[in-house]
Amino acid sequence: MKAIIATLAVSAASRGNQHGVYAYPYRAGTCAAGMAISGNGIHPAQSTGALSTAGYQVTFLNSDMDEISFTDSVAKISPGEYKLGLKASDSSTPFRGFLFRMGPKEDKGDAEGFFTSSSDSSRILPVDSSGTGKNGPLSTCNSKVAAFCHSNSEDKYEITNTLKATVSGEFTLDVTVVRDESMWYYNSYTVLVEGGDGGDGDEGDSDGGDGDE
Repeated sequence: MKAIIATLAVSAASRGNQHGVYAYPYRAGTCAAGMAISGNGIHPAQSTGALSTAGYQVTFLNSDMDEISFTDSVAKISPGEYKLGLKASDSSTPFRGFLFRMGPKEDKGDAEGFFTSSSDSSRILPVDSSGTGKNGPLSTCNSKVAAFCHSNSEDKYEITNTLKATVSGEFTLDVTVVRDESMWYYNSYTVLVEGGDGGDGDEGDSDGGDGDE
């Protein structure tokens, strides 16, 4: 069973506990692969849809601030530094919670340490010293995984984090976005880190960066 992502309002905590789970307005409650929501919390078990359903877009920029596009939900880049984030296209649809999780696909690579910055709105989830990860108010990632999530329950319209791809590999990027207690969205992408030390990345044919579930 997948653990819940952080709940987005302090007032929701008591309601979450009625279902036998905790609510975290300041942190994702999991770093597990896939959708960061489960049916035993206050959020519905069924996703509201893909990110594009609510006008949310994953932003991916290289060091020259050129857009890296997802083609059929796949982005190809070279080792280097990038900006990875999320943007709401409309002022009427802010988001409150989110989790970006990046891990190797079929053990092809090591993403640990890929996310390198935090802000007033985001935090890096640490890797558990045992390497296995854990859920809960002090959620951690397992080894070879990198993740960042929200750090408060305020409305957000855009967030950005630094992605420093230091090694080549094939990685799954899971993005879960929570708008409120009843509406959340999810997309899964593949990021291929290929080649030498260049940090500019390859731009694919644009499909808006959202992909399908």
